Amino acid sequence: MVDDGLDATAGENIRRLRGALGMSQAELAGLLGATYRQQTVHKVEQGTRPLRLAEAAAIAEVFHVRVDDLYAGEYEGNRVAQLEGVARMVIDRYRAAADALTVLEDRRRTLAGMLQKMETVPPRLREVAESWADDTLIEQCAEEGKRRVDELYAPGAPLRAPVEGG
Repeated sequence: MVDDGLDATAGENIRRLRGALGMSQAELAGLLGATYRQQTVHKVEQGTRPLRLAEAAAIAEVFHVRVDDLYAGEYEGNRVAQLEGVARMVIDRYRAAADALTVLEDRRRTLAGMLQKMETVPPRLREVAESWADDTLIEQCAEEGKRRVDELYAPGAPLRAPVEGG
């Protein structure tokens, strides 16, 4: 059997995809089934253990790539590199949204506190301030974000970049 570096290439691509998603070797192993262990992922990523076809198919499904993408070498247009970029973009946007929601929540609380201290507050403003006590904006945004990510990256669904502004 001729070893032309395919095992090392597949291992490196798996490591890059897993890393781009912030996934540990143990987490990947858990997604692949009870017979797959963190040590097995480590050996595959190091190129010291070849992938079986069924394993490659399962890993490809986890990362929403084709099996041949796992074995693709470094070249312009490599789907692994593209997916790594999309994953980083999604993670960065999620973090930015979470930061913005935290700031929004802090400002909402500050404004509500200021309104409570005022002796006279216009009725409409008081009504809005009182409704903020039960505001679940952060939870609603988090649920919507999770739903959208689940739709975009559900197992078996084609991987696609999020649409700008939507």
